[in-house]
Amino acid sequence: MPGRLPADAAGQGGGTALTVTMLSSFFGAAFGITEMIFLAPFLVQVAFLFGPAEICSLMLLGLLAGSTLAKGAPVKGIAMTLLGLVLGLVGMDVNTGAERFTFGQVHLSTGIDIVAIALGLFGVAEWDVLHRQANAERDPLPGQTQTPSQLCL
Repeated sequence: MPGRLPADAAGQGGGTALTVTMLSSFFGAAFGITEMIFLAPFLVQVAFLFGPAEICSLMLLGLLAGSTLAKGAPVKGIAMTLLGLVLGLVGMDVNTGAERFTFGQVHLSTGIDIVAIALGLFGVAEWDVLHRQANAERDPLPGQTQTPSQLCL
């Protein structure tokens, strides 16, 4: 079969691939941890030099990167980022203790639970898919008309 490696053709490719993956993951993580141990003091000194302007610039860079790396239209990525920012504003301010966008609801003082949002969005998406499938089965083919009894379904 074209494109197969000799070890794969002999039925030995899976174990070899898993071994190589495991070893490279181990050595990569070990190198990264060792690097962080030795570079942490230097990185702390650099982090202490950051003021409010640099921190704000880094946050804006992260938001810009997140919005432009999203699939689809760039406007969609920016809209997703802005929606995330607005949802993150709900709750109590960490520094002042002032409530933001709680509208007098006590359960919103801790913010909006990300699990509840994710489950709700997946549920709405699944409902939409099922609703569209049901309508596609019920709708007539192009050129056919429905009787009044079929319209009541």
